[in-house]
Amino acid sequence: SENEKGVIVRLFNPTNTPEDITLNTICKIAKLVTLSEGEISPLNIDNGKISLTIYPHKIETIYLEM
Repeated sequence: SENEKGVIVRLFNPTNTPEDITLNTICKIAKLVTLSEGEISPLNIDNGKISLTIYPHKIETIYLEM
């Protein structure tokens, strides 16, 4: 991230079906953001795990911060 102290993670689903994914993290803040890094919504971190569904042929962008 250029303007923040966190990092950006981009995930791509190249398949024709939705994919449920889980990210393991030590971060305390997670947000779903646009490709230009505008905030969409906070993501829940449950016991160090972030779970989300990535829909077919979509890119999801996540902002993570300690």
